Amino acid sequence: MAGILGSGDLYFDRQDDNGNSTGLLHIGNTTSFMITESSTLKERTSKMKKTYGQTLDSVAIHGAPKVSFTLNDLIRSNLALIHMGDDADATQALAAEATKIFAVEDVKAGVFYELGAAGVSITSVKDASNADFTTYEMDEDGGLFKFTEAPTEPVTVTYSVPKMSGYTITGSTRSTIKGRLLFIGKNLADQTNMRVDCKESQLTPKNGLDYLSDDFADAQYEGTLNTPSGETSPYSVRMLSAA
Repeated sequence: MAGILGSGDLYFDRQDDNGNSTGLLHIGNTTSFMITESSTLKERTSKMKKTYGQTLDSVAIHGAPKVSFTLNDLIRSNLALIHMGDDADATQALAAEATKIFAVEDVKAGVFYELGAAGVSITSVKDASNADFTTYEMDEDGGLFKFTEAPTEPVTVTYSVPKMSGYTITGSTRSTIKGRLLFIGKNLADQTNMRVDCKESQLTPKNGLDYLSDDFADAQYEGTLNTPSGETSPYSVRMLSAA
């Protein structure tokens, strides 16, 4: 006999809009993975004088099992889950020289304007007479340009743009997240191999994502385990050890 002190990896196969598999992805470091069974107790209570308040009949109605897990690897696919959305590749093309012209009537002092690229490097800021314009501030990482004093003539900003690649999360495009959860683990107490296969889970985020957390941010999910068509149970647990 042994207790359970588990280690393991959690995988998720997210369904597309048509309910098709998109492939198992490793969720990353998962600090909690739990399945909770549920039932509702229906009782018939006596109103008769001699047995008032006593239970005459009771029936436990089995409900759908619940699943919950917590992760702190905020990789691309996990961010899409957190924000109930989708992810897509994002790229930024290299530009050795790009320009943006600000007309006097279109700008105000103290307002940040987007140059349309990230990680830019300012080459020059010139007014219409080709003199240096110096009353500005720049957030180069964000590609944001601010006039600290309003210009009296058009200003041309010249800058370079680095080649970059990454991804974009379009948030709040999915009402629910559905897919298969597969846990492959090991019981450290007796080295038993553990496999928990949740055939179809319907998930929602349990907490928000704090982008300014003082500690490593985590994401919590919870949901219901469904029994897919053709199956007889929503999940299975298998424990195997050397024979």
